[in-house]
Amino acid sequence: MNRRWEYFSSQNVWKLYFDPYGYGESVIAELSKDECGDWILSSDLLGLYEEYFDDFNDHDCLEVVQCQVEDMIHEHYLGDAKYYQEIANRFMEEA
Repeated sequence: MNRRWEYFSSQNVWKLYFDPYGYGESVIAELSKDECGDWILSSDLLGLYEEYFDDFNDHDCLEVVQCQVEDMIHEHYLGDAKYYQEIANRFMEEA
Protein backbone atom coordinates (compact mmCIF):
# COMPACT_ATOMS: atom_id res chain seq x y z
CA MET A 1 0.00 0.00 0.00
CA ASN A 2 1.33 3.42 -0.87
CA ARG A 3 -0.53 5.30 1.87
CA ARG A 4 -0.64 4.82 5.62
CA TRP A 5 -1.86 6.53 8.77
CA GLU A 6 0.43 6.87 11.78
CA TYR A 7 -0.45 8.16 15.24
CA PHE A 8 1.87 10.49 17.15
CA SER A 9 0.87 10.46 20.80
CA SER A 10 3.19 13.34 21.74
CA GLN A 11 1.25 15.61 19.36
CA ASN A 12 -2.08 13.77 19.61
CA VAL A 13 -2.30 13.72 15.82
CA TRP A 14 -2.83 11.15 13.07
CA LYS A 15 -0.72 11.75 9.95
CA LEU A 16 -1.48 10.37 6.51
CA TYR A 17 1.64 9.47 4.54
CA PHE A 18 1.60 8.93 0.79
CA ASP A 19 4.30 7.61 -1.52
CA PRO A 20 2.93 7.30 -5.07
CA TYR A 21 6.17 6.20 -6.76
CA GLY A 22 8.28 4.58 -4.05
CA TYR A 23 10.70 7.50 -3.75
CA GLY A 24 9.82 8.56 -0.22
CA GLU A 25 6.77 9.29 1.84
CA SER A 26 5.35 12.71 2.52
CA VAL A 27 2.62 13.82 4.90
CA ILE A 28 -0.45 14.88 2.94
CA ALA A 29 -2.97 15.25 5.80
CA GLU A 30 -3.16 15.49 9.57
CA LEU A 31 -6.11 14.74 11.84
CA SER A 32 -6.52 15.73 15.45
CA LYS A 33 -9.34 16.34 17.92
CA ASP A 34 -10.14 19.43 19.89
CA GLU A 35 -11.14 19.41 23.55
CA CYS A 36 -14.80 18.78 22.60
CA GLY A 37 -13.98 15.75 20.47
CA ASP A 38 -14.47 17.47 17.10
CA TRP A 39 -12.13 16.43 14.30
CA ILE A 40 -9.70 18.98 12.89
CA LEU A 41 -8.08 18.49 9.49
CA SER A 42 -4.93 20.10 8.09
CA SER A 43 -3.69 19.40 4.58
CA ASP A 44 -1.45 21.52 2.37
CA LEU A 45 -2.59 19.43 -0.57
CA LEU A 46 -6.23 20.35 0.06
CA GLY A 47 -5.45 23.90 1.18
CA LEU A 48 -6.77 23.33 4.70
CA TYR A 49 -5.23 24.44 7.98
CA GLU A 50 -6.87 23.32 11.22
CA GLU A 51 -10.35 23.18 9.68
CA TYR A 52 -13.18 21.53 11.57
CA PHE A 53 -14.01 18.39 9.70
CA ASP A 54 -17.10 16.69 11.14
CA ASP A 55 -20.51 17.93 12.19
CA PHE A 56 -20.28 19.28 15.70
CA ASN A 57 -22.92 16.90 17.05
CA ASP A 58 -21.77 13.88 15.07
CA HIS A 59 -18.45 12.62 16.41
CA ASP A 60 -17.57 10.02 13.79
CA CYS A 61 -15.12 7.30 14.70
CA LEU A 62 -11.52 7.51 13.53
CA GLU A 63 -11.89 4.97 10.74
CA VAL A 64 -14.86 6.81 9.22
CA VAL A 65 -13.06 10.15 9.33
CA GLN A 66 -9.90 8.67 7.84
CA CYS A 67 -11.92 7.20 4.96
CA GLN A 68 -13.59 10.57 4.38
CA VAL A 69 -10.21 12.30 4.25
CA GLU A 70 -8.87 9.69 1.83
CA ASP A 71 -11.96 10.17 -0.36
CA MET A 72 -11.41 13.95 -0.38
CA ILE A 73 -7.80 13.47 -1.43
CA HIS A 74 -8.79 10.98 -4.12
CA GLU A 75 -11.34 13.47 -5.49
CA HIS A 76 -8.66 16.15 -5.45
CA TYR A 77 -6.31 14.01 -7.52
CA LEU A 78 -9.12 13.09 -9.93
CA GLY A 79 -9.87 16.80 -10.36
CA ASP A 80 -6.21 17.48 -11.10
CA ALA A 81 -6.17 14.64 -13.64
CA LYS A 82 -9.24 16.04 -15.38
CA TYR A 83 -7.72 19.51 -15.48
CA TYR A 84 -4.46 18.30 -16.99
CA GLN A 85 -6.30 16.10 -19.50
CA GLU A 86 -8.23 19.16 -20.68
CA ILE A 87 -4.99 21.15 -20.96
CA ALA A 88 -3.33 18.32 -22.93
CA ASN A 89 -6.33 18.13 -25.27
CA ARG A 90 -6.27 21.88 -25.89
CA PHE A 91 -2.56 21.71 -26.59
CA MET A 92 -3.18 19.19 -29.36
CA GLU A 93 -6.07 21.18 -30.93
CA GLU A 94 -5.48 22.58 -34.37
CA ALA A 95 -4.95 26.32 -34.41
